[in-house]
Parts: sequence; structure tokens; C-alpha cells
Amino acid sequence: MPNFVYLYVLVSKPGDTYYEQTLVSVASLRYHMPDANIVLLTDDKTFANLIEKRAEIKNYVTSIKYVNLPETLSNMQRSRWLKTTIPEHIVTDFLYIDSDTVIVDSLEEIESMKISLGAVLDKHSLLSSHCNRAMIEERSKKMGFCATVDDKHFNGGLLLVRRNEKNVEFFKMWHSLWQECVKKGLSIDQASLAQVNYMMNGLIQELPGIWNCQVEYGISCIDRAKIWHMFVTGDKFNRRPHIFMDPVFFHKIENEGLSEETMNLIKNPWRGFKNKSQLINGVAVDYFNSYLSRLCCLLFCYSPKTKKVFSFFDKIAKMIILKLGKKIS
Repeated sequence: MPNFVYLYVLVSKPGDTYYEQTLVSVASLRYHMPDANIVLLTDDKTFANLIEKRAEIKNYVTSIKYVNLPETLSNMQRSRWLKTTIPEHIVTDFLYIDSDTVIVDSLEEIESMKISLGAVLDKHSLLSSHCNRAMIEERSKKMGFCATVDDKHFNGGLLLVRRNEKNVEFFKMWHSLWQECVKKGLSIDQASLAQVNYMMNGLIQELPGIWNCQVEYGISCIDRAKIWHMFVTGDKFNRRPHIFMDPVFFHKIENEGLSEETMNLIKNPWRGFKNKSQLINGVAVDYFNSYLSRLCCLLFCYSPKTKKVFSFFDKIAKMIILKLGKKIS
């Protein structure tokens, strides 16, 4: 489909790794789809700093469009401003793709998919069983929003959008609701996305998880996935299983660009899983995502001294578990 656009939104300054994440994703898309029409939508400040080492991305995109935005906006707000106003700048059908992704197969099939507005469930889960349900509902309640339609809460990291009046209206409402959120201190766009979907009677259609495989939660579809969504975080406890989730990796790209080693990882991302990783299920997932788990990491795993304290309590826990195990037996 000649007019179909694969769209990325980039707002970045040197040192923050958003540029490097986008570079990896765009390069992976270009590797799997050499003829894809890839458009980078950015703001005036970011466009001005796409020079020298940061100009490498121009080798992979088809074109770059930049928009002058109000000076008062933070970088996070700039990125959401652009994302919620995409139809004002792109006049064709498009697939919006978050920067913290890697393309692992051709996406050509989605160009002819009979869906007007499509997205994948957040964490591949209905809201009623979502690991972050309480936080999602709390944010929506704060805004007076509804977080779900038919128990579905969609991830905004990938959006398939056909150019039509309803979808243009959808984005206008989304932008307006997002601006309301900003006034109340909520700069992210998920709550407003869910609310506009609710107000438009569930306009978003569910896409199969393979189109936005959120790696830590999408094990059931990862082998068939088209896109891996990595969620790059500054996790000081190194709990993330893949190198594409590690900001240190992207800081390395900041200095080296796309080296042969990095390109090999882009071509075969399975090689990026870290050795000390394991699959978990059930209550272990609930614990891993709980604030108690994060508190334990914060208190006991941050320095050599606190690790010793953790080891002490771990030995006590071991004795308790062994004694309980014998009684249960």
C-alpha cells in the first residue's frame, strides 16, 4: 500500500536515550521491510539536534516532519502532544509504533488488515486481572474517567489508524482530554486514551498480541510476534531480562552508533536475553509487580551492606519455610 505510513514520534535531547531507542526500532523495521515508508514526526527542538552522531537515523527513515511546539511544554508533554495530534500531520493510513520496540518480522500484513482503529490489550490482560489494575483505576478516577470498555484497557504503544472522519475525531478528543490531564498533573496519555475510547463506544478494535508483544507479559505470543515492546527503564535493580530494556545499552549506542554487534542483535533479538533470567507465573507475577517487591529491592538489594542484611533475613526465612514444610508434610 503506497500511502501507508509507519510512524514514529521522537522528542529527545542528548543523553536521554530516546533517540537511540528510536534508532534501533527504525533500523530493525528497515531491515525487515527495505521499502517501507517510515516517517519520523518530531518537534522543532529535537529536529535541531539531529546532527553529527544523532543524524544517523536519517539513513533509515523515508522522511522527517517537525512541528513547532509551545516553549512551556516539557519533553514528555511534547511527545504526547505530537502523538495525540498525528492526523494533523499525517494524512494517510498509518501504524504508530512506540520507540522502545524492536521489529522482529515483516509488518506488511497489517497494511491490508480490515480494522479501522486497532490496538493490543495492555499487558495482554483484561483489566479485571491486570497486574496494575489498582494504579490504572486510581488514575482514571482522579480524572473522572472510565478505564475500560468491556474490561479491555488498550496499550497506546502501537496504533493502527485508517484515515477517516471518526478516527480524526477520536484524536481530536484524545488531545483535548490529554490536555485536561496535564492541567491536573498527569502527562501520560493512557488514561485519556481509555476515556476517549469509552466516549466513542469502544471504537478501538483489539489486535492480536503479536503486533505489540509486551515482552515481559507476552510469553504466549513472543515466538510469533511481529513487534517486541521492550519498556526501556532505568531499573537500578537490573530486573529486566533483555538487553534492549537496559538504558546502559542505549548509552553505548549514543557513543558508538549502530555497531556491527548491535546490528547483529537487531537481526536476531533472541540473542539479547540475559543469562540470569527465568520465566515466572501466577502469584510470582503478582509479587514481582507489587510495591512490596520493589520495596524489598530498594531496602535490601541496592548496596553490598544492605545485601548482607537481606542474606540474614533470607536465612531466617529459609528456616521458617523448612519447618513449615515438615509440618505440612
